[in-house]
Amino acid sequence: MSTNVKYTGRLSPAEVEILQKEHKNVAIIEVPVNDDWTEIAIGYLKPVDRPLMSAVLSTTDKVKQAELLLDALWLGGDERIRKDDDLFFSAMPELYKMITFHQASLKKN
Repeated sequence: MSTNVKYTGRLSPAEVEILQKEHKNVAIIEVPVNDDWTEIAIGYLKPVDRPLMSAVLSTTDKVKQAELLLDALWLGGDERIRKDDDLFFSAMPELYKMITFHQASLKKN
């Protein structure tokens, strides 16, 4: 990886702080634009909610699921992540990590 990396779509710390206040947990996705990682597209995503989870689980098409996730969670950043197929496909595996669960337990009496 090169030491001279260009980040595109990065928001200012003040902008990120505003998003954090509004959405609690803002995730940042970094997608390489080229093979040598000298340019990285940045995107900002809000947490998944129940209606979105329902929509995502209503289809078995993995590309459609990722599109639903990205479009619904997108708060800003480099639009190429959403529009460019190569960047979108690179982002897909990370988008599924947005669906997280805490370990629960069930006790029966």
